[in-house]
Amino acid sequence: MPVCCNWVFNPVAVKFGKRYLLFLRAEDHSRISHFRVATSEDGIDFQVWEDPAHIPGGPEYDVYETNRYDARITLLDGWYYIMFCSEADLGCRLDLVRTKDFVHYERFPFASEIEQRNGVLFPEKINGLYVRLARPLNQHAGGDMWVSYSPDLIFCGKSSLVMRIRWHCWDEEKLGLAAVPIKTKQGWLCIYHSVRLNGSHGSINSASVCLT
Repeated sequence: MPVCCNWVFNPVAVKFGKRYLLFLRAEDHSRISHFRVATSEDGIDFQVWEDPAHIPGGPEYDVYETNRYDARITLLDGWYYIMFCSEADLGCRLDLVRTKDFVHYERFPFASEIEQRNGVLFPEKINGLYVRLARPLNQHAGGDMWVSYSPDLIFCGKSSLVMRIRWHCWDEEKLGLAAVPIKTKQGWLCIYHSVRLNGSHGSINSASVCLT
């Protein structure tokens, strides 16, 4: 049956078996965001699954999760790891689940402190550790991109700055990784987006690539 929603935003695309899969943010008529799955045999015509993705919750999560958005999916060791932003009155933070079928989801504790967005896991461990890129957004970090490491996807640290915003440039307001890093002979290829202010017209989004 048709799926009714107010808006659809920021789908992330992955290959799922022989099919193509979109994990998208849908906003219902009450303006609450949830995730839905859509699949396609040819990557052009997609069928949206009738039921929203059931992300496990509970009292320890609900206070932080009025809305969910900006998912990024990493295929690692046979699991699809989905990192996304959860937002409520207290601010936004990164969340993490994993799945093998996009029906059943296994939940991790929150993947970051408050005011973190655009979190992405690398598709392989480096020196035995999981690697995450993300954008802290506060009065000190601005809109810069940081890398952190984790032995178990529960405890995370060894954080350091990767890329800074550039004043009076197209990426002067904030940065964010837009997709999972791709390993090449020259290093990790990272596709990121940015925002710059445009006076009375608000902000403008752009995209670029870098090698790390």
